[in-house]
Amino acid sequence: MITSSKNIDRRQCQPIIGVKRKVWRQDDEHADEFDTEFQEVRTSVLKRDNHTCKFCFFKSLHYQEVHHINDDHSNNSPTNLVTVCPLCHQVHHLGMVAIKGSGFISYIPELTQTEVNWVVRTLFMLLHNLKKDDPVINQLHSLYSVFQERGADTLKNVFYHGEKSVINLSSPIVLAQYLSLCDDKLFEDRINSLAGLVVVPTIQAFQPKQLEAYFHAQGAANNKKESYEALFNNLISNL
Repeated sequence: MITSSKNIDRRQCQPIIGVKRKVWRQDDEHADEFDTEFQEVRTSVLKRDNHTCKFCFFKSLHYQEVHHINDDHSNNSPTNLVTVCPLCHQVHHLGMVAIKGSGFISYIPELTQTEVNWVVRTLFMLLHNLKKDDPVINQLHSLYSVFQERGADTLKNVFYHGEKSVINLSSPIVLAQYLSLCDDKLFEDRINSLAGLVVVPTIQAFQPKQLEAYFHAQGAANNKKESYEALFNNLISNL
């Protein structure tokens, strides 16, 4: 697996599933002013962070984003801004994930959110760049299906003890609505109440040409499916 050179606890510094609970920009009379201010400081933040995601440490000169730490988009102080990759960023904005169809919820306690993001990003890079008749293609689809298997059906077993439920917790809109309406105490405790849940990116999480750019920038040696076989075999054995 591609890993960071930073020697830290793998479960530290993780993006936490959330939604934007403060004022939306379109509802703020000062939105245009704040947007202009944000664009001015955005470039300096990317440069300061060496274009490296705060959470998964993925580095790219293109497609990186800037995240407001305290969810206040009117606070464009550099101390409130960090560089993030699109996959880690979307975890904080589950409502947008639902609108774009750029991810679904799965129960994967064996992996951290950043590990899921690394695996899926590499998997889609390979699917996008390999020849269509490459025998690895079918294997990659099988690997991704493991995450899908951990979606709706697994969530029902974990949270409903096998009881039939019409609620599809693998749909981001369900969690987004709950997180938007719950009180502050419940929202702050979501790191515990949602333990084991991750946002699994879909192909819609990537812009056109983004995967190709990633693939060529990272190098073929770092994008081998074989690096993930042991990890996926472990996940499959626990289904």
